[in-house]
Amino acid sequence: MRGTALTAAREGSSLTDDVRHEGFAGDIDRASQARAAAASHARVILFVVIAAAFLDVVDFSVVQVALPTIQREFLAPLAESQWVTGVYGLTLAGFLMVSGRAGDVYGQKRMFVIGIVLFTASSLSAGLASSLLSLIVSRAIQGIAAAMTTATALAILAVTVTAGLILLVYAFTIAATDGLFTVQAALPLGLSVLGLAAFLAIEYRSKAPLMPLAFLRRRTTLTANVLSLVVSSSAGALIVLTVYLQQILGFSPLYAGLAFLPPAAIFFFVGGWGAPWLLNRIGMKRVLVASSTLVTLGLALLAPLPVASGYFGILPGTVVWALGASIGFPALAIAGLAGTKPGEEGLASGLIQTSQRLGFPLGLSALLTVASVFDPQLGLTGYRYAFMGAAIVSALGIGIALQLPGERAPMAGEDGTPNADFLGEGGEVE
Repeated sequence: MRGTALTAAREGSSLTDDVRHEGFAGDIDRASQARAAAASHARVILFVVIAAAFLDVVDFSVVQVALPTIQREFLAPLAESQWVTGVYGLTLAGFLMVSGRAGDVYGQKRMFVIGIVLFTASSLSAGLASSLLSLIVSRAIQGIAAAMTTATALAILAVTVTAGLILLVYAFTIAATDGLFTVQAALPLGLSVLGLAAFLAIEYRSKAPLMPLAFLRRRTTLTANVLSLVVSSSAGALIVLTVYLQQILGFSPLYAGLAFLPPAAIFFFVGGWGAPWLLNRIGMKRVLVASSTLVTLGLALLAPLPVASGYFGILPGTVVWALGASIGFPALAIAGLAGTKPGEEGLASGLIQTSQRLGFPLGLSALLTVASVFDPQLGLTGYRYAFMGAAIVSALGIGIALQLPGERAPMAGEDGTPNADFLGEGGEVE
């Protein structure tokens, strides 16, 4: 009896162990399936995000190359035609925060889908535009739609600062055609100052400001964002270069687009692989100093615009500029986050991205204003002065980059994660 009971107990124990093993194996299988599903879901999300970013880049590139044709078809001066590109960047930067907050309330997926649909519809209306004004309005809506699709990259602007910046660009546009010291230019310029001042006043008095002014006053944060404005503003000169290729050298839109393949390849390879390598080995400050120096040198090489040399006369300048800008933008993204404390990452990321987005339209409008002062017809002489002005502004960027604190450790580890030794107490750079 005892032996039989012992045997039965052993068999029961063995059966229980089998059940446990089967349950454990089932848990492992379910966990593996869950991980596989999550990985597949993450790949889909990554693909969608990359596709949205690609859509943004393609749209900008197409409009950049088509700008001379748009100018010719609508019989509009270049100073007015630049709104086709400028208004897109302004509305994109200005509505990032609004779109981000709306995504928090109504759902990120819903906002993304609405943004894609709105971007598609506004692209169609832009293609069918019968006037320059309707095209500019469509481009403004495109910018809002693009902000909705990239709402996770938070920005720090609601309505006053957006209006102030639009008025500032409008003042420069008027100055490019009617002159800088005219009532037509002074009125929107004054309203722009009032709008920006109102934004600062609102932020100062608010109990829950979108952008705490104390955050912006930090040395690293302020320096990084000012330098970001300077570097991105130099990209406005490339619009002038597009017009030069088509109107002065007689390139077709297709060949003008192909002319930018070398700098595009530099951005892809050097910006994608070279910039992280440099950041890890020589540090953020040295990379930004080198970037500002190369950008300045590239613009200075472009300033003569030697017509007799054709495309090869501008190729060295575009290559050198692209080398500087391609290593500069990743370093600026890191510099904008370097002085953050826990919980401030979204604000810092939005601020540095907004600086980059705003720099282009502001730089383009300012360069056209400079060009029109020396050449009211905005011909070859004006283009040369535009590049000279851009080179001077970029030279100031070298001094700004030198003001950044030095670092004791590499910016990131081999896996791309931030190095904890780089940040000092309270998130400030050592």
